Amino acid sequence: MIEKFNVEFMKPYLNTKFRIVVEGFDPLELELINIKEKNQPGLESFSLIFKGPLDRVAHDNTYPIEHDQIGKFDMFVGPFFTPTKKDAIYYQAVFSRLKEE
Repeated sequence: MIEKFNVEFMKPYLNTKFRIVVEGFDPLELELINIKEKNQPGLESFSLIFKGPLDRVAHDNTYPIEHDQIGKFDMFVGPFFTPTKKDAIYYQAVFSRLKEE
């Protein structure tokens, strides 16, 4: 599933909810708020930026993720903190792979 993720595939899901699902815990809901593309010769590289609640933190890890339209998949996400934005905890998933010719 995740192998077909690219910028164009993910654009329709901007501002939608994704859930980190860990057995024994309530799902952690994250909103996809930005897709950052980085153009590099020979590489397809982009980041998905998510916004989550302040009351729980998911540490760097590969998690089972659920989305109502995409379905279930595993993805590595990690939190990052910015001094200017204190309204939420932000997460990033980075994709970098060779471009198909």
